[in-house]
Amino acid sequence: MPVNSGYMFANLTNLISFDSKNVDTSQVVMMFYMFSSTGITHLDLSNWDVKKVQLFTLMFSGSKQLKSLNLSGWGVGRTANNVNMHGMFSSTNNLTNINLDNFSTTNVTRLDYMFSSSGIISLDLSSWDVTKVSMFGYMFYNTSALTDLNLSNWGVDRTAIDVSMYSMFRNTNKLQNLVLTNFKTTNVINMAYMFCDVGVRTLDLSDWDMSQVEICEYMFSNANRLLKITLGEQVTFTQPPYFSNPEVGAIITDNGQTYKATANRWQSVGSGTDHKPTGELVTGTQMAASTPRPVTYVWAQSATIHAASPLTFGIKGASAFRNEGSPIADNMSSGTVDLINLGDDVNYNVTVAQTSDWTTEGELAKITKSALKLRYGSGDLSVGAINFWSGTSSTSEKSILFNHDTNKNFSVWLNPNTVISSDLLGKQLESELTWTLSETP
Repeated sequence: MPVNSGYMFANLTNLISFDSKNVDTSQVVMMFYMFSSTGITHLDLSNWDVKKVQLFTLMFSGSKQLKSLNLSGWGVGRTANNVNMHGMFSSTNNLTNINLDNFSTTNVTRLDYMFSSSGIISLDLSSWDVTKVSMFGYMFYNTSALTDLNLSNWGVDRTAIDVSMYSMFRNTNKLQNLVLTNFKTTNVINMAYMFCDVGVRTLDLSDWDMSQVEICEYMFSNANRLLKITLGEQVTFTQPPYFSNPEVGAIITDNGQTYKATANRWQSVGSGTDHKPTGELVTGTQMAASTPRPVTYVWAQSATIHAASPLTFGIKGASAFRNEGSPIADNMSSGTVDLINLGDDVNYNVTVAQTSDWTTEGELAKITKSALKLRYGSGDLSVGAINFWSGTSSTSEKSILFNHDTNKNFSVWLNPNTVISSDLLGKQLESELTWTLSETP
């Protein structure tokens, strides 16, 4: 191949296959746009020698039919300097299978837009040497299928200066597993929009050095799925990063743990736990400015009842109540009370009470709760709260069946002297149950 192989196969939309055997690339310096916008579906270029290539810019960009790509071993023994991989795989929205084993990034200075708008689902780039990279902007932008990304040890011993990570992870809304262990931010000056619209649930920035960051506006804009973040001593914001306040009632599940925001605020964990924070309540704006650090913030939350099944009794006639009859709820084996935001080793208590009379839609007539009362075991729910469950939970969620206590059932009792209005006969009646969750002292 010629030294300058840029655009060699670009825009050949009818080119659907390519045999790379017996192709000599040992003297090639430029491969920019080489396979851009072709119709190729599968490429194995693992046998190519790219040690001298400086420009890989947009090499496969726009090849929307490309599904698999093998570049294993690329760059090993590289002699080229100032290597540019800008947009190398951008806009390859069907590219889901990419082999980057032993893919060397030594002497690479630009990775901006590299995977933007690609179809890649998972990437482990922890072995990459990015010490000379100064441009990471939009690197993973709009990789809408990306769920797992490992960038551990990136930037260790960095020599590049004026590093930009502008919009690096922007609009990766399915990205939940982002590994940034030992991710160094030394010499980074631009982090604007870095985590805008990301799907990550937790971020640990405890060892980040943001002392040289000049631009960080909208760094966390629309990161509505972020529910936990740790800010280290050298994490400072020269511009508003726009942490989104959680919406009351918002629910997110992360690693099997479910979180529900119970206030439109963040809360420092303090001496507590993620599910039982004890620190101060703050807004996103206050969180960005607050000191001292390090500090870990989570959505403001407290243990609460997530959902409770209604009691159902089906159609009951007068015969069901004769001779002190007290029909049992039809859904004792399927009804549940679901708790959320529980803390480890905390004792909780759930009570239940009947808090309204019986009514039906469109009718003024009613039956008082004292005349048609709900019971739990021998307890009368119409006169006050009855204990339903007490205990602990090793996880953040617990579902308690109505029949968890085999000695107790929910039942309904009708005072035989009650006069029922004819307007209510044959109608579906409803009465309100109030469930309460509290910690036990």
